[in-house]
Amino acid sequence: MPEFSIGPEGYIKKIRGSISGLPPQERQEIEGGRVPESALVGRNQALEHWPQEVDKKPVLGERQKQIISLAENALGDFEWKYGVRAPAPSVYYLTEERWKGLMKYCPGNEENSGFFDVDNNCIFIRLTKKHQNNLDLIDFLDTNLHERLHQQAFRAVQAWGEGLDLVREGLDTVNVRKGKRYFSDFDEGIISYFSGRMTENVVDTNKFLFKKELERDQLRRGSFSGDLEEAIFRMKKNDFAYRFSVDVIRKLIKSLSYLRGGRPQDVEEIEKIFINAEFKGNLLDLGKEVAKLYGKGGLRVLAHLNEKNSGLVQGFLRAKGLATQRRYAEKILPPEEFERYKKLMVESGEEVESEIDQKSWRHKYNTGEHGTKDYRQKNIDDRRFSRL
Repeated sequence: MPEFSIGPEGYIKKIRGSISGLPPQERQEIEGGRVPESALVGRNQALEHWPQEVDKKPVLGERQKQIISLAENALGDFEWKYGVRAPAPSVYYLTEERWKGLMKYCPGNEENSGFFDVDNNCIFIRLTKKHQNNLDLIDFLDTNLHERLHQQAFRAVQAWGEGLDLVREGLDTVNVRKGKRYFSDFDEGIISYFSGRMTENVVDTNKFLFKKELERDQLRRGSFSGDLEEAIFRMKKNDFAYRFSVDVIRKLIKSLSYLRGGRPQDVEEIEKIFINAEFKGNLLDLGKEVAKLYGKGGLRVLAHLNEKNSGLVQGFLRAKGLATQRRYAEKILPPEEFERYKKLMVESGEEVESEIDQKSWRHKYNTGEHGTKDYRQKNIDDRRFSRL
Protein backbone atom coordinates (compact mmCIF):
# COMPACT_ATOMS: atom_id res chain seq x y z
CA MET A 1 0.00 0.00 0.00
CA PRO A 2 1.54 3.34 -0.99
CA GLU A 3 1.93 6.26 1.39
CA PHE A 4 -0.72 8.95 1.01
CA SER A 5 0.22 12.44 2.11
CA ILE A 6 -0.46 16.12 1.49
CA GLY A 7 3.15 16.97 0.68
CA PRO A 8 6.45 15.14 0.37
CA GLU A 9 8.90 14.96 3.24
CA GLY A 10 12.58 14.63 2.39
CA TYR A 11 11.52 14.50 -1.23
CA ILE A 12 14.58 15.80 -3.05
CA LYS A 13 17.82 13.89 -3.20
CA LYS A 14 20.75 14.10 -5.57
CA ILE A 15 19.60 12.28 -8.66
CA ARG A 16 20.80 11.35 -12.09
CA GLY A 17 18.60 11.06 -15.14
CA SER A 18 15.78 13.32 -16.21
CA ILE A 19 12.79 15.06 -14.68
CA SER A 20 9.90 12.74 -15.35
CA GLY A 21 7.30 14.01 -17.78
CA LEU A 22 9.49 16.65 -19.43
CA PRO A 23 10.25 15.99 -23.14
CA PRO A 24 13.95 16.14 -24.11
CA GLN A 25 13.47 19.15 -26.38
CA GLU A 26 11.96 21.10 -23.46
CA ARG A 27 14.56 20.17 -20.86
CA GLN A 28 16.26 23.55 -20.73
CA GLU A 29 17.26 23.10 -17.10
CA ILE A 30 18.98 19.79 -17.69
CA GLU A 31 22.58 19.61 -18.79
CA GLY A 32 24.02 16.33 -20.04
CA GLY A 33 20.96 14.43 -18.89
CA ARG A 34 21.43 15.44 -15.26
CA VAL A 35 19.47 17.81 -13.06
CA PRO A 36 21.56 20.87 -12.04
CA GLU A 37 21.99 21.47 -8.32
CA SER A 38 20.32 24.90 -8.69
CA ALA A 39 17.10 23.28 -9.88
CA LEU A 40 17.19 20.74 -7.06
CA VAL A 41 17.75 23.38 -4.40
CA GLY A 42 14.87 25.56 -5.59
CA ARG A 43 12.56 22.60 -5.89
CA ASN A 44 13.55 21.36 -2.46
CA GLN A 45 12.87 24.73 -0.83
CA ALA A 46 9.42 24.87 -2.40
CA LEU A 47 8.52 21.45 -1.04
CA GLU A 48 10.02 21.78 2.44
CA HIS A 49 7.06 23.82 3.69
CA TRP A 50 4.44 21.20 2.84
CA PRO A 51 4.91 18.08 4.98
CA GLN A 52 3.79 19.32 8.39
CA GLU A 53 1.32 21.90 7.14
CA VAL A 54 -2.25 21.08 8.12
CA ASP A 55 -5.18 22.47 6.16
CA LYS A 56 -8.21 23.78 8.03
CA LYS A 57 -10.31 21.53 5.80
CA PRO A 58 -9.31 17.96 4.95
CA VAL A 59 -7.69 17.72 1.52
CA LEU A 60 -9.50 14.48 0.70
CA GLY A 61 -13.19 13.84 1.28
CA GLU A 62 -14.74 10.52 2.28
CA ARG A 63 -15.81 9.65 -1.28
CA GLN A 64 -12.32 10.37 -2.53
CA LYS A 65 -10.83 8.07 0.11
CA GLN A 66 -13.26 5.34 -0.90
CA ILE A 67 -12.27 5.80 -4.54
CA ILE A 68 -8.57 5.56 -3.67
CA SER A 69 -9.27 2.28 -1.89
CA LEU A 70 -11.18 0.94 -4.92
CA ALA A 71 -8.34 1.99 -7.19
CA GLU A 72 -5.87 0.09 -4.98
CA ASN A 73 -8.03 -3.04 -5.19
CA ALA A 74 -8.25 -2.75 -8.98
CA LEU A 75 -4.48 -2.34 -9.25
CA GLY A 76 -3.97 -5.34 -6.99
CA ASP A 77 -6.14 -7.46 -9.28
CA PHE A 78 -4.21 -6.18 -12.31
CA GLU A 79 -0.86 -7.02 -10.70
CA TRP A 80 -2.02 -10.50 -9.75
CA LYS A 81 -3.53 -11.30 -13.14
CA TYR A 82 -0.57 -10.17 -15.25
CA GLY A 83 2.32 -10.69 -12.85
CA VAL A 84 3.23 -7.00 -12.69
CA ARG A 85 5.39 -5.96 -9.76
CA ALA A 86 6.65 -2.54 -8.68
CA PRO A 87 7.69 -0.95 -5.35
CA ALA A 88 4.84 0.95 -3.72
CA PRO A 89 5.07 4.68 -4.50
CA SER A 90 4.44 7.70 -2.30
CA VAL A 91 1.30 9.49 -3.52
CA TYR A 92 0.71 13.19 -2.84
CA TYR A 93 -2.56 15.05 -3.40
CA LEU A 94 -1.99 18.75 -4.01
CA THR A 95 -4.42 21.65 -4.04
CA GLU A 96 -4.34 23.97 -7.05
CA GLU A 97 -2.19 26.46 -5.13
CA ARG A 98 0.42 23.88 -4.20
CA TRP A 99 0.36 22.44 -7.70
CA LYS A 100 1.29 25.84 -9.12
CA GLY A 101 4.20 26.01 -6.69
CA LEU A 102 5.46 22.60 -7.75
CA MET A 103 5.19 23.46 -11.44
CA LYS A 104 7.85 26.15 -11.06
CA TYR A 105 10.32 23.28 -10.78
CA CYS A 106 8.54 20.68 -12.93
CA PRO A 107 7.67 22.58 -16.13
CA GLY A 108 5.69 20.77 -18.77
CA ASN A 109 3.01 19.42 -16.42
CA GLU A 110 1.05 22.61 -15.70
CA GLU A 111 -2.16 21.44 -17.39
CA ASN A 112 -1.90 17.82 -16.29
CA SER A 113 -4.00 16.38 -13.49
CA GLY A 114 -1.09 14.28 -12.27
CA PHE A 115 2.39 13.00 -13.03
CA PHE A 116 4.85 10.38 -11.86
CA ASP A 117 8.36 11.29 -10.76
CA VAL A 118 10.41 8.19 -11.55
CA ASP A 119 13.55 9.43 -9.79
CA ASN A 120 11.90 9.38 -6.38
CA ASN A 121 9.05 6.94 -7.00
CA CYS A 122 6.50 9.66 -6.20
CA ILE A 123 3.11 10.37 -7.73
CA PHE A 124 1.63 13.87 -7.60
CA ILE A 125 -2.10 14.24 -8.20
CA ARG A 126 -3.62 17.65 -8.69
CA LEU A 127 -6.93 18.20 -6.95
CA THR A 128 -8.68 20.17 -9.66
CA LYS A 129 -11.81 22.19 -8.98
CA LYS A 130 -14.03 19.38 -10.22
CA HIS A 131 -12.17 16.97 -7.91
CA GLN A 132 -12.35 19.25 -4.88
CA ASN A 133 -16.02 20.06 -5.42
CA ASN A 134 -16.89 16.41 -6.08
CA LEU A 135 -18.11 17.38 -9.55
CA ASP A 136 -16.42 14.49 -11.30
CA LEU A 137 -14.93 11.75 -9.18
CA ILE A 138 -14.84 9.38 -12.16
CA ASP A 139 -12.08 11.61 -13.50
CA PHE A 140 -10.41 11.48 -10.07
CA LEU A 141 -10.49 7.68 -10.20
CA ASP A 142 -9.04 7.55 -13.71
CA THR A 143 -6.26 9.99 -12.78
CA ASN A 144 -5.23 7.78 -9.86
CA LEU A 145 -5.21 4.65 -12.00
CA HIS A 146 -3.42 6.38 -14.89
CA GLU A 147 -0.50 7.60 -12.79
CA ARG A 148 -0.21 4.31 -10.89
CA LEU A 149 0.07 2.44 -14.20
CA HIS A 150 2.86 4.80 -15.26
CA GLN A 151 4.59 3.95 -11.99
CA GLN A 152 4.37 0.22 -12.74
CA ALA A 153 5.75 0.50 -16.28
CA PHE A 154 8.93 -1.28 -17.37
CA ARG A 155 12.14 0.76 -17.08
CA ALA A 156 15.62 0.47 -18.53
CA VAL A 157 18.74 2.51 -17.76
CA GLN A 158 21.93 3.04 -19.71
CA ALA A 159 25.43 3.79 -18.46
CA TRP A 160 26.44 7.25 -19.63
CA GLY A 161 29.69 8.77 -18.43
CA GLU A 162 29.81 8.57 -14.67
CA GLY A 163 26.12 7.96 -14.15
CA LEU A 164 23.02 6.27 -15.50
CA ASP A 165 20.33 7.62 -17.78
CA LEU A 166 16.76 6.40 -17.93
CA VAL A 167 16.31 5.40 -21.57
CA ARG A 168 12.95 3.63 -21.43
CA GLU A 169 9.72 3.96 -19.45
CA GLY A 170 7.06 1.58 -20.67
CA LEU A 171 7.41 1.98 -24.43
CA ASP A 172 8.58 5.59 -24.20
CA THR A 173 12.19 5.37 -25.39
CA VAL A 174 14.98 7.96 -25.55
CA ASN A 175 18.09 7.65 -27.72
CA VAL A 176 20.49 9.62 -25.53
CA ARG A 177 23.24 9.94 -28.12
CA LYS A 178 20.94 11.19 -30.87
CA GLY A 179 18.63 13.13 -28.57
CA LYS A 180 15.54 11.49 -30.09
CA ARG A 181 12.44 10.16 -28.42
CA TYR A 182 10.15 7.38 -29.67
CA PHE A 183 6.75 5.96 -28.66
CA SER A 184 6.01 8.83 -26.24
CA ASP A 185 2.39 9.41 -27.28
CA PHE A 186 1.89 5.75 -28.19
CA ASP A 187 2.90 4.89 -24.63
CA GLU A 188 0.42 7.42 -23.22
CA GLY A 189 -2.27 5.82 -25.36
CA ILE A 190 -1.58 2.39 -23.89
CA ILE A 191 -1.64 3.71 -20.32
CA SER A 192 -4.85 5.68 -20.98
CA TYR A 193 -6.50 2.69 -22.66
CA PHE A 194 -5.91 0.36 -19.72
CA SER A 195 -6.63 2.96 -17.02
CA GLY A 196 -9.89 3.63 -18.88
CA ARG A 197 -10.78 -0.06 -18.92
CA MET A 198 -10.05 -0.33 -15.21
CA THR A 199 -12.07 2.82 -14.49
CA GLU A 200 -15.07 1.39 -16.35
CA ASN A 201 -14.86 -1.86 -14.38
CA VAL A 202 -14.64 -0.05 -11.03
CA VAL A 203 -17.58 2.23 -11.85
CA ASP A 204 -19.68 -0.65 -13.19
CA THR A 205 -19.27 -2.60 -9.96
CA ASN A 206 -19.71 0.42 -7.65
CA LYS A 207 -22.47 2.47 -9.28
CA PHE A 208 -23.82 3.54 -5.89
CA LEU A 209 -20.63 5.51 -5.25
CA PHE A 210 -20.75 7.28 -8.63
CA LYS A 211 -24.50 7.78 -8.75
CA LYS A 212 -24.27 11.59 -8.99
CA GLU A 213 -21.89 11.47 -11.94
CA LEU A 214 -23.89 8.81 -13.78
CA GLU A 215 -27.26 10.49 -13.24
CA ARG A 216 -25.88 13.84 -14.40
CA ASP A 217 -24.31 12.50 -17.57
CA GLN A 218 -26.50 9.92 -19.28
CA LEU A 219 -24.05 9.56 -22.17
CA ARG A 220 -21.73 7.77 -19.80
CA ARG A 221 -24.37 5.19 -18.94
CA GLY A 222 -24.41 3.44 -22.28
CA SER A 223 -27.43 3.02 -24.52
CA PHE A 224 -28.63 -0.38 -23.37
CA SER A 225 -30.97 0.69 -20.60
CA GLY A 226 -32.39 3.75 -18.88
CA ASP A 227 -31.99 1.95 -15.56
CA LEU A 228 -28.88 3.16 -13.78
CA GLU A 229 -28.22 -0.23 -12.20
CA GLU A 230 -28.44 -2.08 -15.52
CA ALA A 231 -26.55 0.46 -17.60
CA ILE A 232 -23.02 -0.31 -18.76
CA PHE A 233 -20.63 2.54 -18.04
CA ARG A 234 -18.50 3.83 -20.90
CA MET A 235 -15.67 6.33 -20.89
CA LYS A 236 -16.47 9.11 -23.35
CA LYS A 237 -13.93 10.14 -25.94
CA ASN A 238 -13.31 13.47 -24.18
CA ASP A 239 -12.64 11.68 -20.89
CA PHE A 240 -9.18 10.75 -22.17
CA ALA A 241 -6.36 13.28 -21.92
CA TYR A 242 -4.63 11.53 -24.83
CA ARG A 243 -7.74 10.64 -26.80
CA PHE A 244 -5.94 10.77 -30.16
CA SER A 245 -3.51 8.13 -28.87
CA VAL A 246 -6.29 6.02 -27.37
CA ASP A 247 -8.09 6.05 -30.74
CA VAL A 248 -4.98 4.56 -32.34
CA ILE A 249 -4.58 1.91 -29.62
CA ARG A 250 -8.25 0.91 -29.89
CA LYS A 251 -8.03 0.65 -33.67
CA LEU A 252 -4.86 -1.42 -33.47
CA ILE A 253 -6.23 -3.81 -30.84
CA LYS A 254 -9.44 -4.19 -32.83
CA SER A 255 -7.62 -5.01 -36.08
CA LEU A 256 -5.17 -7.43 -34.47
CA SER A 257 -7.90 -9.24 -32.52
CA TYR A 258 -10.06 -9.57 -35.64
CA LEU A 259 -7.09 -11.21 -37.32
CA ARG A 260 -7.28 -13.94 -34.68
CA GLY A 261 -11.04 -14.33 -34.99
CA GLY A 262 -12.51 -11.32 -33.22
CA ARG A 263 -13.77 -13.17 -30.14
CA PRO A 264 -13.53 -11.72 -26.61
CA GLN A 265 -10.67 -14.08 -25.79
CA ASP A 266 -8.83 -12.82 -28.88
CA VAL A 267 -9.14 -9.26 -27.57
CA GLU A 268 -7.74 -10.40 -24.22
CA GLU A 269 -4.79 -12.13 -25.91
CA ILE A 270 -3.90 -8.99 -27.87
CA GLU A 271 -4.30 -6.82 -24.76
CA LYS A 272 -1.90 -9.13 -22.91
CA ILE A 273 0.71 -8.57 -25.64
CA PHE A 274 0.38 -4.80 -25.10
CA ILE A 275 0.59 -5.29 -21.32
CA ASN A 276 3.75 -7.39 -21.62
CA ALA A 277 5.35 -4.71 -23.80
CA GLU A 278 4.39 -1.83 -21.48
CA PHE A 279 4.98 -3.44 -18.10
CA LYS A 280 7.52 -6.22 -18.78
CA GLY A 281 9.58 -4.77 -21.61
CA ASN A 282 8.64 -7.42 -24.20
CA LEU A 283 8.49 -5.24 -27.29
CA LEU A 284 9.45 -8.12 -29.61
CA ASP A 285 6.07 -9.89 -29.43
CA LEU A 286 4.21 -6.63 -30.05
CA GLY A 287 6.42 -5.96 -33.07
CA LYS A 288 5.71 -9.43 -34.46
CA GLU A 289 1.97 -8.98 -34.01
CA VAL A 290 1.95 -5.57 -35.68
CA ALA A 291 4.05 -6.96 -38.55
CA LYS A 292 1.29 -9.44 -39.43
CA LEU A 293 -0.83 -6.57 -40.75
CA TYR A 294 1.62 -3.73 -41.31
CA GLY A 295 4.97 -5.34 -42.08
CA LYS A 296 8.19 -5.17 -40.07
CA GLY A 297 8.28 -1.41 -40.50
CA GLY A 298 4.85 -0.96 -38.93
CA LEU A 299 6.09 -0.50 -35.39
CA ARG A 300 8.51 2.19 -36.56
CA VAL A 301 5.55 4.18 -37.90
CA LEU A 302 3.67 3.84 -34.60
CA ALA A 303 6.77 5.01 -32.72
CA HIS A 304 6.34 8.43 -34.36
CA LEU A 305 2.69 8.92 -33.39
CA ASN A 306 1.87 12.43 -32.16
CA GLU A 307 -1.19 14.66 -32.02
CA LYS A 308 -0.41 16.36 -35.33
CA ASN A 309 0.00 13.19 -37.37
CA SER A 310 -2.58 11.04 -35.56
CA GLY A 311 -4.99 11.28 -38.51
CA LEU A 312 -2.29 9.98 -40.84
CA VAL A 313 -1.49 7.13 -38.44
CA GLN A 314 -5.19 6.21 -38.39
CA GLY A 315 -5.07 6.17 -42.19
CA PHE A 316 -2.00 3.93 -42.07
CA LEU A 317 -3.86 1.48 -39.83
CA ARG A 318 -6.92 1.48 -42.13
CA ALA A 319 -4.88 1.03 -45.32
CA LYS A 320 -5.79 -2.19 -47.12
CA GLY A 321 -2.55 -2.77 -48.98
CA LEU A 322 1.16 -2.27 -48.62
CA ALA A 323 1.36 0.42 -51.30
CA THR A 324 -1.18 2.58 -49.45
CA GLN A 325 0.53 1.93 -46.12
CA ARG A 326 3.82 3.03 -47.65
CA ARG A 327 2.34 6.33 -48.85
CA TYR A 328 1.08 7.06 -45.35
CA ALA A 329 4.41 6.04 -43.83
CA GLU A 330 6.24 8.50 -46.07
CA LYS A 331 4.02 11.32 -44.80
CA ILE A 332 4.42 10.31 -41.15
CA LEU A 333 8.13 9.55 -40.90
CA PRO A 334 11.10 11.92 -41.20
CA PRO A 335 13.13 11.20 -44.37
CA GLU A 336 15.87 9.22 -42.62
CA GLU A 337 13.30 7.16 -40.70
CA PHE A 338 11.35 6.47 -43.89
CA GLU A 339 14.52 5.10 -45.48
CA ARG A 340 14.89 2.72 -42.52
CA TYR A 341 11.23 1.77 -42.90
CA LYS A 342 11.76 0.90 -46.58
CA LYS A 343 14.88 -1.08 -45.76
CA LEU A 344 13.02 -3.14 -43.16
CA MET A 345 10.24 -3.88 -45.61
CA VAL A 346 12.67 -4.89 -48.37
CA GLU A 347 14.76 -7.08 -46.07
CA SER A 348 11.66 -8.95 -44.93
CA GLY A 349 10.42 -9.44 -48.50
CA GLU A 350 7.41 -7.17 -47.97
CA GLU A 351 8.21 -4.50 -50.55
CA VAL A 352 5.50 -5.89 -52.87
CA GLU A 353 2.97 -7.68 -50.71
CA SER A 354 2.28 -7.57 -46.98
CA GLU A 355 2.07 -10.77 -44.96
CA ILE A 356 -1.72 -10.60 -44.96
CA ASP A 357 -3.85 -9.66 -47.96
CA GLN A 358 -6.10 -7.34 -45.96
CA LYS A 359 -8.70 -6.89 -48.67
CA SER A 360 -9.20 -10.66 -48.92
CA TRP A 361 -9.22 -11.01 -45.15
CA ARG A 362 -11.81 -8.27 -44.67
CA HIS A 363 -14.00 -9.93 -47.31
CA LYS A 364 -13.83 -13.22 -45.42
CA TYR A 365 -14.68 -11.44 -42.18
CA ASN A 366 -17.69 -9.60 -43.61
CA THR A 367 -19.06 -12.74 -45.26
CA GLY A 368 -18.63 -14.79 -42.10
CA GLU A 369 -16.02 -17.17 -43.52
CA HIS A 370 -13.97 -16.72 -40.36
CA GLY A 371 -17.03 -17.51 -38.29
CA THR A 372 -16.66 -14.22 -36.44
CA LYS A 373 -19.63 -12.26 -37.75
CA ASP A 374 -22.28 -14.63 -36.40
CA TYR A 375 -20.37 -14.96 -33.15
CA ARG A 376 -20.26 -11.19 -32.83
CA GLN A 377 -24.02 -10.88 -33.35
CA LYS A 378 -24.70 -13.48 -30.67
CA ASN A 379 -22.43 -11.67 -28.23
CA ILE A 380 -23.24 -8.07 -29.08
CA ASP A 381 -23.89 -7.32 -25.41
CA ASP A 382 -20.51 -8.64 -24.34
CA ARG A 383 -18.92 -5.59 -22.78
CA ARG A 384 -15.32 -6.30 -23.65
CA PHE A 385 -16.11 -6.93 -27.30
CA SER A 386 -18.80 -4.37 -28.05
CA ARG A 387 -16.85 -1.34 -26.82
CA LEU A 388 -14.01 -1.82 -29.31
